[in-house]
Amino acid sequence: MKVLLDPKYEERTIVLDATRAAKMGDAVEKACSHDRGSWQRQFWLNAYASEKLRAKLEAKRS
Repeated sequence: MKVLLDPKYEERTIVLDATRAAKMGDAVEKACSHDRGSWQRQFWLNAYASEKLRAKLEAKRS
């Protein structure tokens, strides 16, 4: 039985997980446990890409 979470809580946990994975250099296929085509996976991929871009820009400024 799947427990329904508050959508905002679920979004925050997805962002935290994706940010951690990006910082650790984890591969998307191994790090993202959400089903393909789900809104959670798309949200996760967006957060992952944002963190990678942020890190790249930060490194460029240094």
